[in-house]
Amino acid sequence: MEKPAVPQSVALGIIGDEVLKGEVEDKNTSFFIKRFREIGVDVLCVMILPDRIDMISDFVRTMRERVDFVILTGGIGPTPDDITRDAVAKALGRELILHPGAEKKLREFYGDRLTDSRLNMAMLPDGASLIENPVSGAPGFMVENILVFPGIPSLIEEMFPQVRPLFRGTSFHKGIVYMESGESSYSDIMERLMKEFPSLSIGSYPSLEGGYRVRLVVRGQDGEEVRRCVEKFVTLCRERGLTVKETVYEENG
Repeated sequence: MEKPAVPQSVALGIIGDEVLKGEVEDKNTSFFIKRFREIGVDVLCVMILPDRIDMISDFVRTMRERVDFVILTGGIGPTPDDITRDAVAKALGRELILHPGAEKKLREFYGDRLTDSRLNMAMLPDGASLIENPVSGAPGFMVENILVFPGIPSLIEEMFPQVRPLFRGTSFHKGIVYMESGESSYSDIMERLMKEFPSLSIGSYPSLEGGYRVRLVVRGQDGEEVRRCVEKFVTLCRERGLTVKETVYEENG
């Protein structure tokens, strides 16, 4: 049997003091997670970062070696606290240069209203390519495996289709078992199956809503293996006298 392709992986960095202080709700994480789940790309890490060059650059430097793509949102506007460009340049050991394409876009968008601070948005790490912003003048950019977007959710939604072809989708299968028994009643069964099916992700999630106490989720690329794991879990639970309410299977869930 051919081994399933390894899914691409992504790390998200959500940048902004305003997010950390609760002044602005982070909607970008849910947007990216939903899109990548549909595609079949793994989001392995999400971190909310302050407006600090050292912390952003450390995040980029560390994660770019561990995942296929690092995505950053926020901090590319015209004000002094918009330091994401500087942080990415520092992480890669590159200079910030005036990007001709970004400058052209800004001059076309702002015309006589283009100030020095707005022109600063065209200062990008050497070698960067643009992610076009069809709504406002501030472009996103990509350099190596790092993609940088504005922090405004509506802009990200408009810009994401441009980079969608970069991501190679992989099918995932999911089996969900809804239980009326508490987690402790089957934890040893779960541990046994995690050893028996090491290629699968197996998680248990309690709930106070929906008419069930817990749902066990089995996720993997091999649909038959997911089904075998779920069926074995259900069998072992019923042998123990535990109540299994429902079993559901999904693809790319």
